[in-house]
Amino acid sequence: MAPPSLPKPSRDFVLLRRAEYCERQRASAPAAVSAATMARDKAPVNDGSGVLSFLADCCVPGLLALPCCIGQLVSSQTCNCMPLRPVASVMNRITTYSLQNPSCCCGVAAFAGKWVAYAHGMMFDGVADKRRPYLERAQLFGKTFTLCGKLVIAGPPALHQELVVGPQNRGPYLGVNNLVLKSLPLDAAGLAIMPLTLPSGDCPMNRGHHRAFRNAMAKYVTNEAALKRGVESDPVVRRALDGLLASGIAPGKCTAKQFTTAILHFLTRTIHYGLLGLDLGDEDCELFTTVYQTQALLLPNILYYSASGPSALCEPCCMPLSSSLFKPKRLERLREIYREALSVQGYRQDPSDPTAPSLSEFADQLVGLIFLAAVNGIKTALFGLLGAKLGLDGWGETDVPQGIPRDFALPLDDDEKLRLCVLESIRLAPPVFETMMTLPKPMVMRNFAGSGQDRLFPVGTPLALSYVNSSLDPRVWGESACRFEPYEHAELLWGDRAVLNGFNSVGEHGDRRCPGREFALQLMMLTLRTLASQPSWADAQQSDSQT
Repeated sequence: MAPPSLPKPSRDFVLLRRAEYCERQRASAPAAVSAATMARDKAPVNDGSGVLSFLADCCVPGLLALPCCIGQLVSSQTCNCMPLRPVASVMNRITTYSLQNPSCCCGVAAFAGKWVAYAHGMMFDGVADKRRPYLERAQLFGKTFTLCGKLVIAGPPALHQELVVGPQNRGPYLGVNNLVLKSLPLDAAGLAIMPLTLPSGDCPMNRGHHRAFRNAMAKYVTNEAALKRGVESDPVVRRALDGLLASGIAPGKCTAKQFTTAILHFLTRTIHYGLLGLDLGDEDCELFTTVYQTQALLLPNILYYSASGPSALCEPCCMPLSSSLFKPKRLERLREIYREALSVQGYRQDPSDPTAPSLSEFADQLVGLIFLAAVNGIKTALFGLLGAKLGLDGWGETDVPQGIPRDFALPLDDDEKLRLCVLESIRLAPPVFETMMTLPKPMVMRNFAGSGQDRLFPVGTPLALSYVNSSLDPRVWGESACRFEPYEHAELLWGDRAVLNGFNSVGEHGDRRCPGREFALQLMMLTLRTLASQPSWADAQQSDSQT
């Protein structure tokens, strides 16, 4: 389905350089928070965090409190000597202050506090079950809280859905930096940056580049030809499937590392063939090696795409990585491969749209997107589909299933039911836990973090919309929200009434709905059917049903 049309942007924006773009960003900076609001938000809350929470609220005392906060975090996560709520409360207080007062004259404490909050969310939580930080904080604080230096919206459903389908600003950290600063053009208009970071909808930053990218995707990449190529009967796909089967993936016979390697090899081959018509050959071919090794080096540079303040400090670290690890010649070779493939597909820049990417620009956009969203996204989803069935460590041992349960009988001969199983697995274990944006307008959060107080957050506040929480909300999914019941949830998973967030949308709705959704579902179903049709899987299923 083609994305909805947006008003055409003015041609002058295409010519803006980086300095002008940043100046426009500064011109729309948030207004100062009133003294009354600051005084109200500094009032201590009896949430168990005590004096540390109060000290963390402002300036120099906050700096003195940080070592104690760090000690709390480490001890609570390593030896369980402190309950979660006081620690999380401190993080809420630190992050809330820094978000509400982005221009504080003593911002060192606020920024340092945000770093601690960021590290806490990224490094200490969710090692075994990465949904845990979202679920625990929703239990403690309700539907609004902070995590990793961002304001998190976990509900209520109406607000969450409104924000998912509404305008999404992408800055100042999302949408400004390029994937590899020394290799990709520094065009601030957004022509050659990660398309996932482009703004959408009626918001100040949007000048139509996101819509133009999606139009190009729908016409040349995620089209009917891609769906026709990505089938079992195609000889290129068949060879990739044979390679996957030869890897020995079977219940109880592979580790998570072995599964990851085999799946990444398989997805690299099938996705490039399906979307771009590129036959990379077998795993020992030069073309496959070039694409596989180059896209793997994209990961250090994904640090740019964090909507929180700490990402600003990643730039000095990532630029040397871009120069040393991500060899410019290797990157240029990958871009050349993509340009040649798009030329074969007949790519033509739309002359009627001044924001439409050229062939070179579109190839640049696909470099990061195909690995981050397609290869890595589908790989993560397949862990949910197959983790418990394979008996991988940690899978199938949680109160809320992380995908398809081990003893669930797969409907391998029914495409409609199998698709529901894939969607239900994505609901319970979203491959993307959240979508990040920045507030396009000031917003008041009622009863923020269960404090009984309303909090005002300014324009530009980094915001995360939690798919983990929305996918398990009983107000949407009923009493069976935390159970794997694909057939009972059918209407909410697929069709006109669908509300699933797993593809960056509310069902069918939203400017950011994954343009490759149908291809991704087809590929996941093919993978699941191929692996689960092996005799060893049938034996394991029979054994599980008897126990």
